[in-house]
Amino acid sequence: MDMRICQCGYANAQGGTLIIGKNDDGDVTGISNAKKLLEDIPNKIVFTMNIIADVNLMEENGLEYIEIIVDSYPFNPFSKCVVSMK
Repeated sequence: MDMRICQCGYANAQGGTLIIGKNDDGDVTGISNAKKLLEDIPNKIVFTMNIIADVNLMEENGLEYIEIIVDSYPFNPFSKCVVSMK
């Protein structure tokens, strides 16, 4: 699933947090390209959805992961998301 779908859903609803580099049990699995993702993700979010999200590089047990915090938006970005992801 494209992570932008989740981000759109969070923005359309009450907000939410998306984690990259943890498994379903919450254990950190890490990511190898964290610094590149930290640069790329905010730009893609703004360019494709016209929303701003907090993108944070986190570390636990020596492994890096990324936390993306999307606030609820007063306007509905969903229609822009659907068009952008086609």
